[in-house]
Amino acid sequence: MTSADDPTPTATAARLPVGRPWSVSSGAVADRYAPADPDAPADPDAPADPDAPAEPGTPSGHPGTESPTAAPSGESWVIGSGGQEATVVEVGGGLRSYTVDGVDILDGYPADELPKGCRGQVLAPFANRIRDGLYSFGGVDHQLDIGEVATHNAFHGLVRWQAWEAQVLEADSITLTTTVQARDGYPFTVRLGVRYSVGPGGLTVEHTATNRGTTSAPFMMATHCYPTVSGVGVDHLRLTVPAATFVPTDERLLPLPFEPVEGTVYDFRDGPTFGDRVVDNAYGDLGRDADGRVRVTVTAAGGRGFQVWAGETFPWLQVYSSDTQTDERFRRSFAIEPMTAPPDAFRSGIDLVVLRPGRVWEGRWGITPLAAGDDPGDGSGSDGSRAEHPGEAESGPRRPGPAIGGGETVSGPPVTGTAADLLPDVPTGEAAIRRADAAPADPASREDDERILREVPPHHLG
Repeated sequence: MTSADDPTPTATAARLPVGRPWSVSSGAVADRYAPADPDAPADPDAPADPDAPAEPGTPSGHPGTESPTAAPSGESWVIGSGGQEATVVEVGGGLRSYTVDGVDILDGYPADELPKGCRGQVLAPFANRIRDGLYSFGGVDHQLDIGEVATHNAFHGLVRWQAWEAQVLEADSITLTTTVQARDGYPFTVRLGVRYSVGPGGLTVEHTATNRGTTSAPFMMATHCYPTVSGVGVDHLRLTVPAATFVPTDERLLPLPFEPVEGTVYDFRDGPTFGDRVVDNAYGDLGRDADGRVRVTVTAAGGRGFQVWAGETFPWLQVYSSDTQTDERFRRSFAIEPMTAPPDAFRSGIDLVVLRPGRVWEGRWGITPLAAGDDPGDGSGSDGSRAEHPGEAESGPRRPGPAIGGGETVSGPPVTGTAADLLPDVPTGEAAIRRADAAPADPASREDDERILREVPPHHLG
Protein backbone atom coordinates (compact mmCIF):
# COMPACT_ATOMS: atom_id res chain seq x y z
CA MET A 1 0.00 0.00 0.00
CA THR A 2 1.18 3.50 -0.78
CA SER A 3 -0.90 5.93 1.29
CA ALA A 4 -3.92 6.20 3.52
CA ASP A 5 -5.85 8.02 0.82
CA ASP A 6 -5.45 5.20 -1.72
CA PRO A 7 -3.88 2.10 -0.19
CA THR A 8 -4.07 0.04 -3.38
CA PRO A 9 -4.42 2.18 -6.52
CA THR A 10 -4.83 0.27 -9.77
CA ALA A 11 -5.09 1.29 -13.38
CA THR A 12 -8.59 -0.17 -13.64
CA ALA A 13 -10.01 1.20 -10.40
CA ALA A 14 -13.07 3.40 -10.53
CA ARG A 15 -13.00 6.47 -8.28
CA LEU A 16 -16.29 7.39 -6.71
CA PRO A 17 -17.17 11.05 -6.03
CA VAL A 18 -19.28 11.08 -2.88
CA GLY A 19 -22.85 12.38 -3.04
CA ARG A 20 -23.41 11.67 -6.77
CA PRO A 21 -25.95 9.23 -8.26
CA TRP A 22 -24.40 6.24 -10.00
CA SER A 23 -25.62 3.86 -12.66
CA VAL A 24 -24.51 0.30 -13.31
CA SER A 25 -23.11 -0.40 -16.77
CA SER A 26 -21.93 -3.60 -18.41
CA GLY A 27 -18.50 -2.26 -19.37
CA ALA A 28 -15.05 -2.94 -17.94
CA VAL A 29 -14.29 -2.40 -14.26
CA ALA A 30 -13.01 1.13 -14.92
CA ASP A 31 -16.35 1.96 -16.59
CA ARG A 32 -18.52 0.07 -14.11
CA TYR A 33 -19.63 3.32 -12.51
CA ALA A 34 -20.33 6.54 -14.37
CA PRO A 35 -22.50 9.55 -13.44
CA ALA A 36 -26.12 8.79 -14.23
CA ASP A 37 -27.35 10.32 -17.50
CA PRO A 38 -31.09 11.10 -17.31
CA ASP A 39 -31.34 11.05 -21.14
CA ALA A 40 -29.53 7.74 -21.61
CA PRO A 41 -31.59 4.64 -22.53
CA ALA A 42 -32.23 2.09 -19.84
CA ASP A 43 -29.43 -0.37 -19.26
CA PRO A 44 -30.65 -3.75 -20.58
CA ASP A 45 -28.35 -5.53 -18.12
CA ALA A 46 -29.71 -3.72 -15.07
CA PRO A 47 -31.84 -5.84 -12.69
CA ALA A 48 -35.49 -5.66 -13.64
CA ASP A 49 -36.56 -5.92 -10.02
CA PRO A 50 -35.69 -2.69 -8.14
CA ASP A 51 -35.61 -4.67 -4.91
CA ALA A 52 -33.18 -7.28 -6.22
CA PRO A 53 -29.92 -7.53 -4.26
CA ALA A 54 -26.97 -5.59 -5.60
CA GLU A 55 -24.39 -7.42 -7.68
CA PRO A 56 -20.88 -7.67 -6.21
CA GLY A 57 -19.02 -4.43 -6.77
CA THR A 58 -22.11 -2.24 -6.59
CA PRO A 59 -23.58 0.15 -4.04
CA SER A 60 -26.75 -0.97 -2.34
CA GLY A 61 -30.07 0.61 -3.25
CA HIS A 62 -31.45 1.24 -6.71
CA PRO A 63 -28.95 1.70 -9.54
CA GLY A 64 -28.98 5.23 -10.87
CA THR A 65 -30.74 6.71 -7.85
CA GLU A 66 -29.98 7.70 -4.32
CA SER A 67 -31.66 5.64 -1.62
CA PRO A 68 -34.96 7.28 -0.61
CA THR A 69 -34.21 6.61 3.05
CA ALA A 70 -30.97 6.25 4.94
CA ALA A 71 -30.16 3.03 6.80
CA PRO A 72 -28.71 3.46 10.30
CA SER A 73 -25.32 2.40 8.93
CA GLY A 74 -25.60 4.71 5.91
CA GLU A 75 -24.76 3.62 2.38
CA SER A 76 -23.53 0.07 1.88
CA TRP A 77 -21.55 -1.71 -0.83
CA VAL A 78 -21.41 -5.39 -1.80
CA ILE A 79 -18.17 -6.98 -2.99
CA GLY A 80 -17.83 -10.59 -4.07
CA SER A 81 -15.74 -13.32 -5.66
CA GLY A 82 -16.02 -17.10 -6.04
CA GLY A 83 -19.14 -17.53 -3.91
CA GLN A 84 -17.98 -15.03 -1.29
CA GLU A 85 -19.85 -11.80 -0.57
CA ALA A 86 -19.12 -9.05 1.94
CA THR A 87 -21.16 -5.96 2.75
CA VAL A 88 -19.23 -2.84 3.78
CA VAL A 89 -20.97 0.19 5.29
CA GLU A 90 -20.46 3.94 5.27
CA VAL A 91 -20.97 4.62 8.99
CA GLY A 92 -17.92 3.42 10.87
CA GLY A 93 -16.34 2.03 7.69
CA GLY A 94 -17.09 -1.46 8.93
CA LEU A 95 -18.32 -4.88 7.83
CA ARG A 96 -22.01 -5.72 8.07
CA SER A 97 -21.87 -9.22 6.59
CA TYR A 98 -19.57 -11.82 5.07
CA THR A 99 -20.87 -15.06 3.55
CA VAL A 100 -19.48 -17.99 1.58
CA ASP A 101 -21.97 -19.80 -0.66
CA GLY A 102 -24.74 -18.16 1.33
CA VAL A 103 -23.46 -19.33 4.73
CA ASP A 104 -22.67 -16.67 7.34
CA ILE A 105 -18.99 -16.40 8.24
CA LEU A 106 -19.60 -13.13 10.09
CA ASP A 107 -22.21 -12.67 12.82
CA GLY A 108 -23.31 -9.31 11.47
CA TYR A 109 -26.51 -7.29 11.67
CA PRO A 110 -29.49 -6.37 9.45
CA ALA A 111 -29.50 -3.23 7.32
CA ASP A 112 -32.20 -1.62 9.48
CA GLU A 113 -30.29 -2.01 12.78
CA LEU A 114 -27.38 -0.31 14.50
CA PRO A 115 -24.28 -2.50 14.96
CA LYS A 116 -24.87 -3.79 18.48
CA GLY A 117 -21.76 -4.68 20.44
CA CYS A 118 -19.60 -2.62 18.02
CA ARG A 119 -20.18 -5.26 15.34
CA GLY A 120 -17.78 -4.94 12.42
CA GLN A 121 -16.55 -1.49 13.40
CA VAL A 122 -13.09 0.06 12.99
CA LEU A 123 -11.75 1.35 16.31
CA ALA A 124 -9.30 4.27 16.04
CA PRO A 125 -7.32 6.35 16.98
CA PHE A 126 -7.57 4.27 20.15
CA ALA A 127 -9.32 1.04 21.01
CA ASN A 128 -10.62 -0.69 24.10
CA ARG A 129 -10.61 1.59 27.15
CA ILE A 130 -8.70 4.57 28.55
CA ARG A 131 -9.06 5.09 32.29
CA ASP A 132 -11.26 8.14 32.95
CA GLY A 133 -10.49 9.28 29.39
CA LEU A 134 -7.39 11.03 30.72
CA TYR A 135 -3.88 10.68 29.28
CA SER A 136 -0.72 12.71 28.79
CA PHE A 137 1.29 12.95 25.60
CA GLY A 138 4.31 15.11 24.94
CA GLY A 139 4.00 16.65 28.40
CA VAL A 140 0.40 17.80 27.81
CA ASP A 141 -2.68 16.39 29.57
CA HIS A 142 -5.69 15.49 27.42
CA GLN A 143 -9.27 14.64 28.41
CA LEU A 144 -11.34 12.46 26.05
CA ASP A 145 -15.11 12.16 26.24
CA ILE A 146 -16.41 9.37 28.45
CA GLY A 147 -17.90 6.87 26.00
CA GLU A 148 -18.68 4.11 28.49
CA VAL A 149 -20.62 5.80 31.27
CA ALA A 150 -20.97 2.72 33.50
CA THR A 151 -17.19 2.35 33.82
CA HIS A 152 -16.28 6.03 33.31
CA ASN A 153 -13.83 5.23 30.52
CA ALA A 154 -13.10 6.54 27.05
CA PHE A 155 -14.22 3.73 24.80
CA HIS A 156 -13.35 2.32 21.35
CA GLY A 157 -12.10 5.38 19.53
CA LEU A 158 -13.58 8.31 17.65
CA VAL A 159 -14.73 6.95 14.27
CA ARG A 160 -17.35 4.31 15.08
CA TRP A 161 -20.19 6.63 14.06
CA GLN A 162 -18.28 8.70 11.52
CA ALA A 163 -19.04 8.59 7.79
CA TRP A 164 -16.36 7.03 5.58
CA GLU A 165 -16.06 7.89 1.89
CA ALA A 166 -15.82 5.24 -0.84
CA GLN A 167 -12.74 5.98 -2.95
CA VAL A 168 -12.14 2.89 -5.08
CA LEU A 169 -14.71 0.19 -5.85
CA GLU A 170 -14.12 -2.99 -7.82
CA ALA A 171 -16.07 -6.22 -8.03
CA ASP A 172 -14.01 -7.89 -5.30
CA SER A 173 -12.74 -4.93 -3.22
CA ILE A 174 -13.51 -1.50 -1.87
CA THR A 175 -11.37 1.25 -0.34
CA LEU A 176 -12.81 3.75 2.16
CA THR A 177 -11.25 6.75 3.89
CA THR A 178 -12.11 9.16 6.68
CA THR A 179 -10.25 11.75 8.75
CA VAL A 180 -9.99 12.05 12.51
CA GLN A 181 -10.07 15.83 12.80
CA ALA A 182 -8.21 17.51 15.65
CA ARG A 183 -10.49 18.13 18.62
CA ASP A 184 -10.53 18.57 22.38
CA GLY A 185 -9.01 15.46 23.91
CA TYR A 186 -7.27 14.43 20.68
CA PRO A 187 -5.72 17.53 19.04
CA PHE A 188 -4.22 15.53 16.16
CA THR A 189 -5.29 15.05 12.54
CA VAL A 190 -5.05 11.48 11.25
CA ARG A 191 -6.31 10.23 7.89
CA LEU A 192 -7.57 6.63 7.98
CA GLY A 193 -7.93 4.22 5.07
CA VAL A 194 -9.30 0.70 4.89
CA ARG A 195 -9.47 -1.72 1.96
CA TYR A 196 -11.69 -4.81 2.09
CA SER A 197 -11.18 -7.55 -0.49
CA VAL A 198 -12.34 -11.15 -1.02
CA GLY A 199 -10.41 -13.81 -2.87
CA PRO A 200 -9.09 -17.38 -2.71
CA GLY A 201 -7.73 -16.87 0.83
CA GLY A 202 -10.96 -15.45 2.19
CA LEU A 203 -11.48 -11.88 3.42
CA THR A 204 -8.49 -9.53 3.68
CA VAL A 205 -8.58 -6.15 5.41
CA GLU A 206 -5.80 -3.57 5.01
CA HIS A 207 -5.58 -0.46 7.17
CA THR A 208 -3.54 2.72 6.93
CA ALA A 209 -3.22 5.77 9.17
CA THR A 210 -1.45 8.94 8.02
CA ASN A 211 -0.56 11.81 10.32
CA ARG A 212 -1.79 14.95 8.53
CA GLY A 213 -0.87 17.25 11.37
CA THR A 214 2.30 19.12 12.28
CA THR A 215 3.11 17.28 15.51
CA SER A 216 3.56 13.63 16.44
CA ALA A 217 0.32 11.84 17.33
CA PRO A 218 -0.42 8.87 19.62
CA PHE A 219 -2.21 6.13 17.73
CA MET A 220 -3.76 2.73 18.38
CA MET A 221 -6.34 0.77 16.43
CA ALA A 222 -8.36 -2.44 16.46
CA THR A 223 -11.28 -4.02 14.66
CA HIS A 224 -14.37 -5.56 16.23
CA CYS A 225 -15.73 -8.35 14.02
CA TYR A 226 -17.66 -11.39 15.21
CA PRO A 227 -16.80 -14.36 12.96
CA THR A 228 -19.18 -17.26 13.41
CA VAL A 229 -19.58 -20.98 12.89
CA SER A 230 -23.18 -20.63 11.77
CA GLY A 231 -25.61 -22.45 14.05
CA VAL A 232 -23.07 -23.32 16.76
CA GLY A 233 -22.74 -21.26 19.96
CA VAL A 234 -19.42 -20.57 21.67
CA ASP A 235 -19.93 -23.26 24.34
CA HIS A 236 -19.50 -26.00 21.73
CA LEU A 237 -16.60 -24.54 19.78
CA ARG A 238 -12.89 -25.27 20.01
CA LEU A 239 -10.86 -22.08 20.41
CA THR A 240 -7.13 -21.92 19.69
CA VAL A 241 -5.27 -18.74 20.65
CA PRO A 242 -1.45 -19.06 20.36
CA ALA A 243 -0.70 -16.60 23.16
CA ALA A 244 1.46 -17.01 26.26
CA THR A 245 0.12 -13.95 28.11
CA PHE A 246 -3.29 -12.55 28.95
CA VAL A 247 -4.43 -9.28 30.52
CA PRO A 248 -6.67 -9.61 33.59
CA THR A 249 -9.08 -6.74 34.21
CA ASP A 250 -10.71 -5.06 37.16
CA GLU A 251 -14.40 -4.28 37.66
CA ARG A 252 -14.08 -1.36 35.21
CA LEU A 253 -12.57 -3.66 32.55
CA LEU A 254 -9.26 -1.83 32.90
CA PRO A 255 -6.00 -3.81 32.71
CA LEU A 256 -4.27 -5.33 35.70
CA PRO A 257 -0.65 -6.53 35.51
CA PHE A 258 -0.23 -9.10 32.75
CA GLU A 259 -0.10 -12.79 33.65
CA PRO A 260 1.00 -16.00 31.89
CA VAL A 261 -1.85 -18.14 30.60
CA GLU A 262 -0.14 -21.32 31.83
CA GLY A 263 -2.34 -23.09 34.36
CA THR A 264 -5.33 -20.75 33.94
CA VAL A 265 -8.73 -21.01 32.24
CA TYR A 266 -7.42 -18.41 29.78
CA ASP A 267 -4.99 -20.85 28.16
CA PHE A 268 -6.27 -21.72 24.67
CA ARG A 269 -2.98 -22.72 23.07
CA ASP A 270 -4.05 -26.35 22.66
CA GLY A 271 -7.54 -25.63 21.32
CA PRO A 272 -9.85 -26.76 24.12
CA THR A 273 -13.63 -26.77 23.82
CA PHE A 274 -14.70 -23.41 25.21
CA GLY A 275 -17.47 -24.72 27.46
CA ASP A 276 -18.83 -22.33 30.09
CA ARG A 277 -15.76 -20.09 30.27
CA VAL A 278 -16.18 -16.32 30.14
CA VAL A 279 -13.57 -14.27 28.30
CA ASP A 280 -13.23 -10.57 27.54
CA ASN A 281 -9.46 -10.21 27.67
CA ALA A 282 -6.47 -9.12 25.67
CA TYR A 283 -3.73 -11.59 24.71
CA GLY A 284 -0.04 -10.92 24.06
CA ASP A 285 3.21 -12.82 23.47
CA LEU A 286 1.62 -14.19 20.32
CA GLY A 287 3.02 -17.21 18.51
CA ARG A 288 3.34 -16.61 14.77
CA ASP A 289 3.68 -18.80 11.71
CA ALA A 290 6.59 -18.62 9.30
CA ASP A 291 4.75 -15.91 7.32
CA GLY A 292 4.69 -13.66 10.40
CA ARG A 293 0.96 -14.02 10.97
CA VAL A 294 -0.76 -15.02 14.18
CA ARG A 295 -3.79 -17.23 13.64
CA VAL A 296 -6.75 -17.75 15.96
CA THR A 297 -8.70 -20.88 15.01
CA VAL A 298 -12.33 -21.61 15.90
CA THR A 299 -13.89 -24.92 14.84
CA ALA A 300 -16.96 -27.02 15.49
CA ALA A 301 -17.08 -30.81 15.54
CA GLY A 302 -15.93 -32.05 12.16
CA GLY A 303 -13.61 -29.11 11.54
CA ARG A 304 -16.00 -26.51 10.12
CA GLY A 305 -15.00 -23.03 11.28
CA PHE A 306 -12.65 -20.16 10.53
CA GLN A 307 -9.30 -18.59 11.25
CA VAL A 308 -8.70 -14.94 12.06
CA TRP A 309 -5.14 -13.95 11.15
CA ALA A 310 -3.24 -10.74 11.81
CA GLY A 311 0.09 -9.39 10.63
CA GLU A 312 3.03 -8.34 12.77
CA THR A 313 1.78 -4.77 13.26
CA PHE A 314 -1.03 -6.27 15.38
CA PRO A 315 0.90 -7.66 18.39
CA TRP A 316 -2.24 -8.05 20.53
CA LEU A 317 -5.62 -9.77 20.27
CA GLN A 318 -8.81 -9.27 22.24
CA VAL A 319 -11.16 -12.25 22.62
CA TYR A 320 -14.73 -11.68 23.81
CA SER A 321 -17.30 -14.46 24.32
CA SER A 322 -20.38 -12.19 23.96
CA ASP A 323 -21.49 -12.65 27.55
CA THR A 324 -22.79 -9.10 27.92
CA GLN A 325 -25.03 -9.34 24.85
CA THR A 326 -28.62 -9.23 26.07
CA ASP A 327 -30.55 -10.72 23.14
CA GLU A 328 -30.24 -13.75 20.88
CA ARG A 329 -26.58 -12.81 20.33
CA PHE A 330 -25.70 -13.93 23.88
CA ARG A 331 -22.71 -16.33 23.54
CA ARG A 332 -23.57 -16.86 19.87
CA SER A 333 -20.14 -15.92 18.52
CA PHE A 334 -16.69 -14.74 19.56
CA ALA A 335 -15.39 -11.28 18.85
CA ILE A 336 -11.78 -11.79 17.70
CA GLU A 337 -10.14 -8.36 17.66
CA PRO A 338 -6.65 -7.70 16.27
CA MET A 339 -5.15 -4.79 18.25
CA THR A 340 -1.99 -2.72 17.94
CA ALA A 341 -1.64 -2.27 21.71
CA PRO A 342 -3.17 -3.50 24.97
CA PRO A 343 -6.00 -1.69 26.78
CA ASP A 344 -5.17 1.73 28.27
CA ALA A 345 -2.07 2.07 26.06
CA PHE A 346 -2.49 5.86 25.89
CA ARG A 347 -1.61 5.88 29.59
CA SER A 348 0.88 3.01 29.85
CA GLY A 349 2.65 3.68 26.54
CA ILE A 350 2.96 -0.07 25.89
CA ASP A 351 3.06 -0.63 22.12
CA LEU A 352 1.67 2.86 21.59
CA VAL A 353 2.33 4.01 18.02
CA VAL A 354 3.94 7.45 17.83
CA LEU A 355 2.95 8.64 14.38
CA ARG A 356 5.17 11.45 13.12
CA PRO A 357 3.89 14.13 10.70
CA GLY A 358 3.55 12.81 7.17
CA ARG A 359 4.15 9.19 8.11
CA VAL A 360 1.96 6.18 7.46
CA TRP A 361 1.15 3.19 9.66
CA GLU A 362 -0.05 0.00 7.92
CA GLY A 363 -1.69 -3.18 9.19
CA ARG A 364 -3.38 -6.26 7.70
CA TRP A 365 -5.69 -8.95 9.03
CA GLY A 366 -8.28 -11.29 7.62
CA ILE A 367 -10.71 -14.17 7.97
CA THR A 368 -10.16 -17.57 6.34
CA PRO A 369 -13.22 -19.85 6.26
CA LEU A 370 -12.56 -23.52 7.06
CA ALA A 371 -14.62 -26.33 5.62
CA ALA A 372 -15.04 -29.65 7.40
CA GLY A 373 -11.84 -31.63 7.05
CA ASP A 374 -9.57 -28.64 6.38
CA ASP A 375 -6.24 -28.54 8.21
CA PRO A 376 -6.41 -25.24 10.10
CA GLY A 377 -2.82 -25.26 11.37
CA ASP A 378 -2.04 -24.54 14.99
CA GLY A 379 -0.22 -21.25 15.10
CA SER A 380 3.13 -22.99 15.13
CA GLY A 381 6.21 -22.42 13.01
CA SER A 382 6.79 -24.13 9.67
CA ASP A 383 8.75 -26.95 11.34
CA GLY A 384 5.86 -27.76 13.68
CA SER A 385 7.40 -26.09 16.74
CA ARG A 386 5.52 -23.29 18.44
CA ALA A 387 6.69 -19.94 17.13
CA GLU A 388 8.64 -17.96 19.70
CA HIS A 389 8.30 -14.29 20.47
CA PRO A 390 11.61 -12.57 19.57
CA GLY A 391 14.07 -12.93 22.42
CA GLU A 392 12.06 -15.55 24.29
CA ALA A 393 14.70 -18.29 24.05
CA GLU A 394 17.40 -16.07 25.50
CA SER A 395 15.65 -14.53 28.46
CA GLY A 396 12.32 -16.23 29.02
CA PRO A 397 8.88 -14.81 28.13
CA ARG A 398 8.93 -11.15 27.13
CA ARG A 399 6.17 -8.72 26.42
CA PRO A 400 6.03 -6.32 23.48
CA GLY A 401 7.51 -2.89 24.12
CA PRO A 402 6.38 0.51 22.86
CA ALA A 403 6.39 1.21 19.15
CA ILE A 404 9.14 3.79 18.74
CA GLY A 405 9.87 5.47 15.44
CA GLY A 406 6.30 5.29 14.32
CA GLY A 407 4.95 1.78 14.60
CA GLU A 408 7.13 -1.33 14.44
CA THR A 409 6.34 -4.14 16.85
CA VAL A 410 9.37 -4.74 19.02
CA SER A 411 10.34 -6.80 22.02
CA GLY A 412 10.85 -5.30 25.46
CA PRO A 413 12.18 -6.50 28.81
CA PRO A 414 10.01 -8.34 31.33
CA VAL A 415 6.93 -6.23 31.92
CA THR A 416 6.84 -3.65 34.65
CA GLY A 417 3.73 -2.01 33.22
CA THR A 418 5.35 1.31 32.27
CA ALA A 419 6.59 2.72 28.99
CA ALA A 420 9.70 4.18 30.62
CA ASP A 421 10.88 0.76 31.78
CA LEU A 422 10.53 -0.64 28.28
CA LEU A 423 12.32 2.12 26.39
CA PRO A 424 15.94 0.97 26.86
CA ASP A 425 15.33 -2.22 24.86
CA VAL A 426 13.97 -0.49 21.73
CA PRO A 427 15.94 -1.59 18.64
CA THR A 428 16.73 0.41 15.54
CA GLY A 429 14.99 -0.10 12.21
CA GLU A 430 11.45 0.38 10.98
CA ALA A 431 9.50 -2.63 9.79
CA ALA A 432 5.99 -1.31 9.36
CA ILE A 433 6.07 2.48 9.33
CA ARG A 434 7.31 4.73 6.60
CA ARG A 435 7.05 8.21 5.14
CA ALA A 436 4.59 8.42 2.26
CA ASP A 437 7.50 8.75 -0.20
CA ALA A 438 9.23 5.72 1.40
CA ALA A 439 12.13 7.83 2.66
CA PRO A 440 13.88 6.29 5.69
CA ALA A 441 13.47 7.85 9.09
CA ASP A 442 16.25 10.06 10.38
CA PRO A 443 17.89 9.46 13.78
CA ALA A 444 16.77 12.86 15.08
CA SER A 445 13.12 11.85 14.60
CA ARG A 446 13.66 8.62 16.51
CA GLU A 447 15.24 10.52 19.39
CA ASP A 448 12.23 12.84 19.42
CA ASP A 449 9.85 9.87 19.60
CA GLU A 450 11.80 8.41 22.52
CA ARG A 451 11.61 11.77 24.29
CA ILE A 452 7.85 11.94 23.79
CA LEU A 453 7.28 8.47 25.21
CA ARG A 454 9.54 9.20 28.17
CA GLU A 455 7.22 12.09 28.96
CA VAL A 456 4.25 9.73 29.14
CA PRO A 457 3.56 9.43 32.87
CA PRO A 458 4.49 5.91 34.08
CA HIS A 459 0.98 4.89 35.11
CA HIS A 460 1.12 1.34 36.41
CA LEU A 461 -1.37 -0.97 34.77
CA GLY A 462 -4.36 -1.27 37.04
